[in-house]
Amino acid sequence: MMAERDTYGKAFLQIMNIWTKSEEVKRFVFGKRLARIASELMGTRGMRMYHDQALFKEPGGGFTPWHADQYYWPLANNNTLTAWVPMQAVPMEMGPLEFSASSQHIPGAAT
Repeated sequence: MMAERDTYGKAFLQIMNIWTKSEEVKRFVFGKRLARIASELMGTRGMRMYHDQALFKEPGGGFTPWHADQYYWPLANNNTLTAWVPMQAVPMEMGPLEFSASSQHIPGAAT
């Protein structure tokens, strides 16, 4: 029941490592195109995927609090990125992904 969930639980439903369950998703997340884009953005010769996930926003669900993904990752290297790939059109009234300008300069936000 939505009312019994905490803020995080109201934000979205999350499914991780979908590539293990779907050949179509596996081809996409391990595809050369996504790897090339990530490598070019990071200025590296290659990249390694930490995980894939799908986030589903439910009708009447809560907001997703402002956060910096990297803070939650158990990685020793800051040369990381997140790729948000919507599977449908996401107009403004649906609340698409939003970035905070210059958030990389906020102490502790991008450690």
